[in-house]
Amino acid sequence: MGFSAYILETLNRYGKVNLGPLGTFDLNYTPARWQISKQYFDPPYSTLSWTPALDQIQDHTIAPIASVLASMHDISYEKAEIYCKSYLDQLSNSIHNNSIVLNPIGTFSKNESNGTIEFIKNPNFDQSIKFDPLRLSKINQDVSASNSFQWWLVIASALFLGALYFAIYKYVDFRNNASSTTPISLETYPSKTSMMHTNIAPLIVDSNLVSQNKSDTALSKPSKVIIITGTFCHHENAEKMKSVITKQGFEIYEEDLKNGCVRLGVPLIVDEKFDDKLVFIRKNIESSAWILDQ
Repeated sequence: MGFSAYILETLNRYGKVNLGPLGTFDLNYTPARWQISKQYFDPPYSTLSWTPALDQIQDHTIAPIASVLASMHDISYEKAEIYCKSYLDQLSNSIHNNSIVLNPIGTFSKNESNGTIEFIKNPNFDQSIKFDPLRLSKINQDVSASNSFQWWLVIASALFLGALYFAIYKYVDFRNNASSTTPISLETYPSKTSMMHTNIAPLIVDSNLVSQNKSDTALSKPSKVIIITGTFCHHENAEKMKSVITKQGFEIYEEDLKNGCVRLGVPLIVDEKFDDKLVFIRKNIESSAWILDQ
């Protein structure tokens, strides 16, 4: 597959890949949608679009694909960047003479009238990044069983209600007889002093205040977690990741491993902005960043 593999992996990680003076690929994603009338989900799908470059693009725009190449082959970013520039220059010069095919993506050619690089997409490419619709099967009900009259249930319900009515009637009749025949004597009650020693009310605790105090205590002592951005066994790659972390305004977490390798990451405080910071790290530093289990 050659250079196409780096383009596809960059699209998978970042949704966009810039090919310098040639132009830019964009992977446009459409989420799934429920069709009420048809009773199934329209699946999520992605479409590939191409935007030709109108002028000379700066060298730093190929950073995403160079980073992907460096991580896939565990080489330094500088070597990957040199390779990408050389290949793109070679590709740009070749298009002047004839069209270039990049399987399975499509074909590049040059428009002689305006000098722009045109791209014809492989018609089978979009099909490979689509999903089949999810259909929900209807539940088959047993009509004869659901419509049959349950006589035993009616009889059991009638017997239960009759027994309940009889029990309530007997209980009310007993209370009425007891209240009319037995006088209440004040002397049978204990004195005020004995009541204080034997029947003290329990302490009432406000659960809302307790939970609020617990939450206040938790917020007063925020916990810290480590977001791992990669493990490196080459000094140059490790220094490159450190530079990216500091440029994004984060502290560096460094842990020495066996065989001279080092694990790098970012320490974060778990607060209301934690999720936003994690999304930012995965978007701008390392898409596969993960939380270290401490």
